[in-house]
Amino acid sequence: MSCLDMLFNPFSQAPLSYLDPFFEQLFIDIDNRAKRINELITSYKNIENPLRLSISGGRGYGKTTLLNAIVHEILRMTQDGIRLIPVYSKISGVAYIHEPDELIKRVYSQVLGDLYTLVNLSKSTLQKRVERYTRSMVPDVAKSAISFALTSINPFLTIVTPVARKVVDDVLEQYHAKRIEDLLINPSISKLHVLETVINECSEKEIKPIFIMDELDKAILDVLIRFFRSERRFFESYNRIIIVALSTGIGGIMSYSGGKIADLQRIFDAPSPISLMPITTLEDAERIVYARLQWASMDKKINPRKIFPLPVLERVLDISDGIPAPLMELCAKALDNAINEKSIYVDIKHLPFYAEEFKVMIEYFSLLPQTEKRVIKRALQQGLFASDRELQEKLSVSRSRLSQILRKFEKNGLVISRPRGREKLYYITDETKAKIEAILRFRPEIFEHVD
Repeated sequence: MSCLDMLFNPFSQAPLSYLDPFFEQLFIDIDNRAKRINELITSYKNIENPLRLSISGGRGYGKTTLLNAIVHEILRMTQDGIRLIPVYSKISGVAYIHEPDELIKRVYSQVLGDLYTLVNLSKSTLQKRVERYTRSMVPDVAKSAISFALTSINPFLTIVTPVARKVVDDVLEQYHAKRIEDLLINPSISKLHVLETVINECSEKEIKPIFIMDELDKAILDVLIRFFRSERRFFESYNRIIIVALSTGIGGIMSYSGGKIADLQRIFDAPSPISLMPITTLEDAERIVYARLQWASMDKKINPRKIFPLPVLERVLDISDGIPAPLMELCAKALDNAINEKSIYVDIKHLPFYAEEFKVMIEYFSLLPQTEKRVIKRALQQGLFASDRELQEKLSVSRSRLSQILRKFEKNGLVISRPRGREKLYYITDETKAKIEAILRFRPEIFEHVD
């Protein structure tokens, strides 16, 4: 990347992990959300009453990154007087769960497994995990970053981890289990009961667990609502801090179901919910983008505005609607395009070819009726015949209406048709498929509740 004096492309398109040794350079705490949350958590360290927080925001708004920022800071601030153990759990596979009982088992099993992994961290195992994030870095830079990361987390490893590990091992012994896997696969043992036992034991050792749950919002809506209702005791019991990330927040979830919002709001809306919003000002976009460019530059005195001029950044902010994930992706691809052309700065022409059209596509699909959205989503999976009765039933649409929709999409260039006997088989174009998949990735709310 010598033409731009860059060591590497600094625009990560994936959520940051708290184990990334460059976390502090990559994470910019807009509005000091992470700082305020950690101050709140610290204020509850000696209070028995539970602290419950919900963090809401659409896909790509930075919920996962914020959760990891919370974990990162807690691991770094461990002292004799601050004995917190942050258990970050990405609850996987919930989209395919159709019963609340199954979701309950999945959540508590995942949390227990992640807790066990955390308390069994050693300096050597942690180093191996941290090293994964530096494989593409210059060796000297990587070595220095790894050393700093391990040093900053070492107080947690030496103060909290040994006590927490003893707690978990004692609990396993109570259940006659040698390994956490033995306990998790035993259907006769309540995972919630085990978790409550761990929490009580931690309390006696003056350690407070923080359960940070991510990806729960991918669960089927009705299943998720029933899960929260049935597990209120866990969320409202003492000596714990619980943070949950959700796309629309508890209020939004309940409004979809027609339930009483107050039933669940009181679980998470104390002291107040945290709502993530898009980046709205060019100044905030500068803070994020230019900090990364400065960090990745060979010349630390370089002016990042010369590499990524403000007019280009302003266009990126507009196209991405200020949503962090697509903003990062656009910056990454624009920088790559500039490098490939051996340009000394990023220009408007270096933005991905689909960038301008992406915003138009978002507006187009936002205005489509639900029936038409269902048709285009089905076209992502297969070619469509207007005469397909099974398809008509699944989409709740008549043959004439389906034929009308497909002709409209063909006229607008979204699909193409090929003759099959007396009929036409409609295929989604590769370009349309790429754009819709991008929308589903960065703006999934447009197709929310579209089967």
